Amino acid sequence: MAHWAASVVDEARYYHDWLGPLPIETVFFGGGTPSLIPPAMIHRLGEAIHEWAQGPIHEWTVECHPTHFTAPMIQAWQAVGMNRVSVGVQSIHATDLTWLGRDHEPPDIQDCVGRLRHQGLDNINADLIYALPHQTVDDLVSSVRALVAWGVTHVSTYALTIEPGTPFAKTHVQPADETMALAHYHGIQATLALLGFEHYEVSAFAKPGYRCRHNQTYWTDLPYLGLGPSAHSYWAGRSFANPSRLTYWQSGSRFHDAPVQTPQEHYERLILTGLRLKEGVSILDVYQKTGVRLDQLPAMAGLLANGWLQKGEDRVWATPKGWNVLDAVVRALA
Repeated sequence: MAHWAASVVDEARYYHDWLGPLPIETVFFGGGTPSLIPPAMIHRLGEAIHEWAQGPIHEWTVECHPTHFTAPMIQAWQAVGMNRVSVGVQSIHATDLTWLGRDHEPPDIQDCVGRLRHQGLDNINADLIYALPHQTVDDLVSSVRALVAWGVTHVSTYALTIEPGTPFAKTHVQPADETMALAHYHGIQATLALLGFEHYEVSAFAKPGYRCRHNQTYWTDLPYLGLGPSAHSYWAGRSFANPSRLTYWQSGSRFHDAPVQTPQEHYERLILTGLRLKEGVSILDVYQKTGVRLDQLPAMAGLLANGWLQKGEDRVWATPKGWNVLDAVVRALA
């Protein structure tokens, strides 16, 4: 772990030397279990980020496993600027957690959220998985209600997907069918609406004032830089990812090695990401960046007539009905 941390610091300093100080508004430590990083390494990583940042960092998120985030660990992260935590909940039901192969139990989740709030943190996300083959809508409704009662202020939802080569794939496990998965999604959506959460992005719900600023960077075409193995970046019109293996990453490509996206690639990116947001995309912004008049595309009339999209003076956005078939909407506009 020390080798990894030193390399992350080196990569931050590489970008600092190349680009100079930057107005870093958000930081997200994820992609594994950053809640296992020892306090001394946390300090070292935080120091490197603050040396690079020009001005205040408004949102600093750390992903955590429910059983790993002890009070001293929380305090160490808070000392470097953490003000938001994303808890890998998945479910509050023991049968679901066992089926998923998770090593935490429902009481661990409540304890973790309680510790975070006791340390003064109220910007807390919970990751929730739906479309498990045995899952019911009532299971998910009870999960959502419990999480909100415990103090969660943001919920991110993920449909179960089976990746090739995983134990689920080898045993031919299948997620819930499309009809049931949609019922799961709508159950989550309706319950969180009743509890005062805004459905601001296709898979994200937040209490007022608790949207994830970092994730909105992705959906609004803003640049970002990723540090560490497998980290993705989008900078100066270039998209690239670090190698996944530690040794390869340490000698991996940087943004000046990646090709600049074409206007068509940029257009597809704007549509794919922007329509995930409740506010959708700006017609003028898309035109100025890509030369495409979104409102004049042949497919637009049909998408509006189907009730999948709506159009205002300068914006196009997906309706709740359109979010259900967002992949099809994006394909039609591509």
